[in-house]
Amino acid sequence: ADSPHRPSEAYLPILPSMLVRLPTLLDLGVQPLSGPSRVLLCGEADFSYAAALCATQRGAIEVTATAFEEEMELHERYPRAAEALARVRAAGARCDFGVDARELSRRYPSEEWDRVVFNLPQAPPEPRRRNQIQRQRALLRDFCAAAASVLSRDGQIWVTLLAGQGGTRLDPNQRAIGDSWQVQLAAAQAGLLLVSALEADLGPLAELGYVPGGRGIRRAARVGPVRPLVSHVLVREGDGLDSPSSRAAAAACAGATRAVLAGGVAPRGASGAREAAA
Repeated sequence: ADSPHRPSEAYLPILPSMLVRLPTLLDLGVQPLSGPSRVLLCGEADFSYAAALCATQRGAIEVTATAFEEEMELHERYPRAAEALARVRAAGARCDFGVDARELSRRYPSEEWDRVVFNLPQAPPEPRRRNQIQRQRALLRDFCAAAASVLSRDGQIWVTLLAGQGGTRLDPNQRAIGDSWQVQLAAAQAGLLLVSALEADLGPLAELGYVPGGRGIRRAARVGPVRPLVSHVLVREGDGLDSPSSRAAAAACAGATRAVLAGGVAPRGASGAREAAA
């Protein structure tokens, strides 16, 4: 019988490509010899990640870094943002404000990106709502659909969450699927496949000034050591899968996720599970 803390394989199939050495948040798997890759960063908060990425990938990428807040509000909320923004702009990157990651095609109706990145997404809290986790799932679902609409052919979407939030079998912090944000289901609903889930190496990023923040990090820090971060890499079905074996596995993955969606199969652990928001 399946453990209540390990999702069913039929619900969360994993591709063979997940077992190989994977790219990092500091390079996003960009291949410099193929020309500059266009990168869209969503929900940038203090822009320290954008600054770190621009510092190491100068010439290999063309960055558009965005924040949900307008610029004045951003500076009030994140005092460190001014220095990071100066570094990002000095690197030639574009900085946009007031960008809702759930409505990217509305903001950018005629643009596409090779990488769309969202680190530590967090839906605004609703104090009197009991199932806060449902808002996080809705945010992931809406973001995946929006990112897919502006993704170039063979592009990738990177979503980084606290360990345990994503709900995949490769997560270092295993939870019942009903206690997770269900990133793989959100991806499937947008016609995307999860092709890798890897623990983020924060050491090199920290050396360049990136310190993960946000409500989820602060909440986790109040109850103990902050959990690792896990980056989930998503592609369109049929894109980014180079070998015949990967394509075959992708077909099996797609079939299983479609069966879940079409048949209304309840994820294991969902019934009666305690739904934590973080």
